[in-house]
Amino acid sequence: VAQGRFLTTLKLKKDPVQDLASRALAKSTVMSHKRILRALMRLPEKYWELPLDRALEQYFLDEKVAKRWLPTTTVVKMANAHGALRLLPLYVENELPVLMKESVIWMQAMKAAAKSAKQMPPRQPTAATWSEVATAIKAEPVVSIRMAVLMTWLTFGRGGDVLLLKPSDVVMTSKESAEGVSEGMAVSFWKGKT
Repeated sequence: VAQGRFLTTLKLKKDPVQDLASRALAKSTVMSHKRILRALMRLPEKYWELPLDRALEQYFLDEKVAKRWLPTTTVVKMANAHGALRLLPLYVENELPVLMKESVIWMQAMKAAAKSAKQMPPRQPTAATWSEVATAIKAEPVVSIRMAVLMTWLTFGRGGDVLLLKPSDVVMTSKESAEGVSEGMAVSFWKGKT
């Protein structure tokens, strides 16, 4: 049975692999997996002798308290760890996948964290108004950032997904009607979660 110290022996691949298997994942997913793996590679010594499932369970419980994570954040962090370990061969040379789904302890911990997140009242952020967006755009000196903010607001998009757009994904449109000509924009999101 692997112990917590196993995580401290991992070494991420230096160069990004451009194989077909790696292309199945969104760039944001790969970045999240690498972030959580880097954190787990620095696992404090107090978890080293615990079985891996217990080490992870305790680590995330302690991090939740120390960093004052919301239950939803805890679930996301645990899910990222679960996915990163399952796909470990993509990130670490000569390493087998670690299938945490085989651990009753880990799966029950994930279930408990998800239950806690579901019981939390939703905290939906208030949508930005046009005046707030306009103020932000005027205050930003970099043109590309101003355009990204504007595009995110206009498309109800995710900031990270807007950054993945290519110029060919945005088409300006024009339509004539009895009321006159109306200008518009068509945006095609091919990557990301939008």
